[in-house]
Amino acid sequence: MPAGGKTGYMFIQRYAGSNLKPLFDDLINITLEKYGYKIAGARASLKPITTKHRLEKFLEISSLRDITIISKSSNHDTGSGDAKSVTIKLRNITVNSSDRKISKKVVSDAMKNHGFTLGEKQYEMTATYETKVDGKKEEEKTTKLDETEDTINIIPNILLPLNCIDGDGYPIFIKMKEYVTDEITQIREEIRM
Repeated sequence: MPAGGKTGYMFIQRYAGSNLKPLFDDLINITLEKYGYKIAGARASLKPITTKHRLEKFLEISSLRDITIISKSSNHDTGSGDAKSVTIKLRNITVNSSDRKISKKVVSDAMKNHGFTLGEKQYEMTATYETKVDGKKEEEKTTKLDETEDTINIIPNILLPLNCIDGDGYPIFIKMKEYVTDEITQIREEIRM
């Protein structure tokens, strides 16, 4: 946290298949509480953030793998059958807008091509993006689709540049500090925009 500031940023290393975030949240909350601080907000927990540049770069190199539409029945629905929920997965959808924003209209048009309509009911929808290198999946990110948001809320992985790691695979802390400082500066500049 910058001296005298009220906002701090933390870069946490994650491993595929392991979700240590709850442990980090607990440890950080305990440590902050010990010194008279706390994480601000209604649901106080660490929140992932990324730079717009990183998000745009991820969207440039990624492809939309699928969109999932989930319809859950309500206790107030009449005439609904035995199914409590229905899930439809759309694959190979092309989004023609320059910002690659997926609107309800994009999903509705794709479904019409197969004889389905969304109608006025509200659905939970997610989009899964993936990047591939030499035909192998490198990264996959799924996000909820929300038309009220200005941007797609994906937090791409941050891969440390090779100049931050020595020949034996150990971090070069001076280089890592420079890298993290640049990232924080970019995030702070984008917040001010």
